[in-house]
Amino acid sequence: MDLEFGSKRRKPDIRYLFDMKDVIFDRNWLEAADNIELYYMYRDLFLSRSDEK
Repeated sequence: MDLEFGSKRRKPDIRYLFDMKDVIFDRNWLEAADNIELYYMYRDLFLSRSDEK
């Protein structure tokens, strides 16, 4: 799922459930859960001066 922003096209860093294992309290639930996608992070999004025109 690419995102076009200004003149750039970015791919997201995807965070999965198992990436969060250090902060999830219910370990029994986590062991039974699938490693689903939680959210997408798009980095380095900014407009350059040429994008403003």
